[in-house]
Amino acid sequence: MDEWSKAIWIFVELMISSLILISMVVLARMSGDVGRIQQSEIDAVESTKEFRTYFKYEDNEEMYSQDIISLIFETRGYPEVWVEKEKGASDDFTFKWNPSIPTNDKRWDLTHISEKMLEYDNKYKSSIVKNANGEISRIEFRRIE
Repeated sequence: MDEWSKAIWIFVELMISSLILISMVVLARMSGDVGRIQQSEIDAVESTKEFRTYFKYEDNEEMYSQDIISLIFETRGYPEVWVEKEKGASDDFTFKWNPSIPTNDKRWDLTHISEKMLEYDNKYKSSIVKNANGEISRIEFRRIE
């Protein structure tokens, strides 16, 4: 009789330990699912932020020097900002801002940009260039007026 009660206690202990292990596995899976859901929400917010920030530069023909200067100082060269100072559809851009430009370079000086580089009354057409991953690599501005 004593053997049966020991066997029953062993069975009960095995059942309890298996319930604990199953609970731990379920909780681990749930936490992974919650993490994936949270990451997808973060990705959606970042995508929306990027869209709101850069959508106005997608094939817009109403861009002025002030818009370019704002973008330069907002992004600090990433994504890169390329500006063609002369009228026409040349692929030889006169000015390029990117993160490799030293911080003491004149191209980061607001007064120098607004007085010597970009005339205030010029009108530009902007376009966005994306890399193979769909990430915005640069924003181009071509002078139209």
